[in-house]
Amino acid sequence: TIGEVNLSQKTEPYGWYEIAGEIRKLSDNYPTQSKPFIFTNDMDIAAKLSFMLPQFRVVCINTQIDDFDIWQRNMNALRNKNALFVSFDRAYFDPRNYGEAFESYGDEKDFEVLLGGKVVKTFYITPCRFFRPNRLDPNYTSERITEQKNVLDELARYDHSVFKFINVKMHNKILDYPMSWISFLDSKGINFSFLLIAFVSIVILWKNKRENFWTTFALFVSALILSTIVSFSIKNIVERPRPLEFFGVEDVKYFYEMAYKNSFPSGHTQAAFAMCVFVFMNVRKYWYVYFVLAFGTAFERIYVGSHFPSDVFVGAVLGTVTSYMVVKLAELFDDKKKGLKQ
Repeated sequence: TIGEVNLSQKTEPYGWYEIAGEIRKLSDNYPTQSKPFIFTNDMDIAAKLSFMLPQFRVVCINTQIDDFDIWQRNMNALRNKNALFVSFDRAYFDPRNYGEAFESYGDEKDFEVLLGGKVVKTFYITPCRFFRPNRLDPNYTSERITEQKNVLDELARYDHSVFKFINVKMHNKILDYPMSWISFLDSKGINFSFLLIAFVSIVILWKNKRENFWTTFALFVSALILSTIVSFSIKNIVERPRPLEFFGVEDVKYFYEMAYKNSFPSGHTQAAFAMCVFVFMNVRKYWYVYFVLAFGTAFERIYVGSHFPSDVFVGAVLGTVTSYMVVKLAELFDDKKKGLKQ
């Protein structure tokens, strides 16, 4: 028995709050990169746990599947993940019935709910190691009905295929050498692309905008800070898992940098495009330099396995739009200032 709870006659629903707390405790015992998802065979249990544990992915794996099923879609995203199976006495199910869908099953733990000194409900939690959806009986998956495709599913599928192409198929010794050094510096907290682009940008602005350098530099910094604030705000709201978390370390080509959280959007790409677009709008004759630096940074983030293509795309758009707005607002303000003088 892993615990018991005394509940008054007025406590509703019986034990769900407490079992959610127990699941959180068990989850805390896992390393950050190996946090489990929650699954069950009962839709009622799945619904209640989804409400009580919004931070967890909850999956209901049973044979009662129809065109409105929401629990068993895109289970490939859970491949090689650990899991906690939850059942209770009124709808008991042994997760070992899923067979080879998991590499191994741990010992079942029971959690008794007491009401007036009597056991009114018993939950059972079983840790399961390394989910293998391809070995799950088709009767338990939504693949046995016509798959419902939508725009988001297709975009996600394309996003993942492009990531695999760049991150896996394009890997070669020529690119691996510089990329590994950039990844090494990133793992030490040194953003090489940012430092390089910032240095190049400042040199170009100094040589070509010397008369108004400090004003231009202040706008340059403003565009960078503004886009960074927006980027980090989106990261913390979306909390998209990075490729290493989504696919697993064995399916991603990486070097030294191992990041798992807050993938969307790419901060490196956002900063690169914010700086390059700003400088381009002020000094256009070096457009090819900005192009190589900005798109090179975006490519590097995918190549080293830190971001999905959609992460770098949105980061690029964010950096571009922010710098464009800052430059145009500065020009508008300058035009109004000149108009007042006249």
